[in-house]
Amino acid sequence: MHADDACLPVNGTPIEMTNNGERSEVSAVLRDLQLIQTFKADNGLHTNTFRWDEASELLYLDVNTASERLPQPVKYTLVYRRAT
Repeated sequence: MHADDACLPVNGTPIEMTNNGERSEVSAVLRDLQLIQTFKADNGLHTNTFRWDEASELLYLDVNTASERLPQPVKYTLVYRRAT
């Protein structure tokens, strides 16, 4: 399946995808009001965790990328607010 055609269930069931010629196994799960996407490939693992903060009305995206090509995992957080 090509990434543009993907319909990903949110029950943790992985699907195989090809994106830019790279094959990977992709899964998603809803856990504790968070959407967690996991991308596994031969060269590493990438995880996106989307979480909504009701008090601040901000959407956080926690990103974690690990690969044998990296000296250590890359972790960062993006913060989104509603457009006004």
